Amino acid sequence: MQKTISEIIHNDMLAITNQVAGIALEEIHPTSIQDAYTLHLTAKGTYDLNLFLYADKDTLQKIADNMKRSPATENEVSLYVMEFFNILGGRIVSRINKLYQQNARFAPPKIQNCRVGVVDSHEHSFSLHYGFQDGPMEVSGDFSLIQ
Repeated sequence: MQKTISEIIHNDMLAITNQVAGIALEEIHPTSIQDAYTLHLTAKGTYDLNLFLYADKDTLQKIADNMKRSPATENEVSLYVMEFFNILGGRIVSRINKLYQQNARFAPPKIQNCRVGVVDSHEHSFSLHYGFQDGPMEVSGDFSLIQ
């Protein structure tokens, strides 16, 4: 049985966050993220995927610090977290392409210092919530096959 889109994203979120940022996430109940930043990427081809990651500044700082293996400057934080999300997005798109024999390419991620993005009611919508000792994260989005 093939994995659902949300299962692919969930598994890759846990693996990539651990491998790339050295953070072991746990699934948690939905919680509000104060002063959330948004990382967003899209994939287009035989399907459309919108992927949003919401996290506060401290969480993004922790990801960047861990990736750099030393404290990251404010300018470096956005570079590191965009690279983190680029790796995550690439892995997710690659898995969807392979498992579903589809073809899509993704655009580089964008970061904004506020919560943006509305998940449309496409074929598959998802919202996954994670936590670790330094704060919560949310991954939301939608997926639809192009007919």
